[in-house]
Amino acid sequence: FQPRSDVATGCPCSMGADGGLRHVVHKRVHLERHQPKARKKLGYLEKHKDYVKRAKDFHKKEATIKKLHRKAYFKNEDEFSMTMTQYSTNKEGKTMKKTHLTQEEQQLSESQDA
Repeated sequence: FQPRSDVATGCPCSMGADGGLRHVVHKRVHLERHQPKARKKLGYLEKHKDYVKRAKDFHKKEATIKKLHRKAYFKNEDEFSMTMTQYSTNKEGKTMKKTHLTQEEQQLSESQDA
């Protein structure tokens, strides 16, 4: 007599006294009900899966905003980046990209492009 290897190891796929049939029998899926006709005027009834989807999306957006807020809070104003040399700030505070041409040369080149 040789013992079965799956029984000896306690494998969950064995059909022993540990209730092995519970893995085979499917559980009944409980469906959610529709919006009653008397309440149709109130609009669509949100189901649980819709709520979960909406909640996950909300928390994802919330985390993104929080991350951006932290990034802005801890930003070092005195930090230098090489791309800063390509831009200049005018009197109104707007950043504009620098060009190697003067305004007259730039207008002349734009008029000749047409």
